[in-house]
Amino acid sequence: MLLSGSLDGRTTLESQREAVSGLTNLTGITVENAGHNLFMASAEVQQVIDRFMENRPIETTTIKVSLPDMAPRTE
Repeated sequence: MLLSGSLDGRTTLESQREAVSGLTNLTGITVENAGHNLFMASAEVQQVIDRFMENRPIETTTIKVSLPDMAPRTE
């Protein structure tokens, strides 16, 4: 399983796909609007991991989460 965040500034989608290009049995999930720490982006991410670990079918290739709040804090 390859989980990729579309906003990952450390590991781009292109470099992740290149790194796994030789794998023949890959389950790839892109988490739209998530960065490198995508595991905290949505409960749905954990649900997909659980399904994968239980050898249950994964029915999606994309999970979409809300854009992160990048506004400066005014505390």
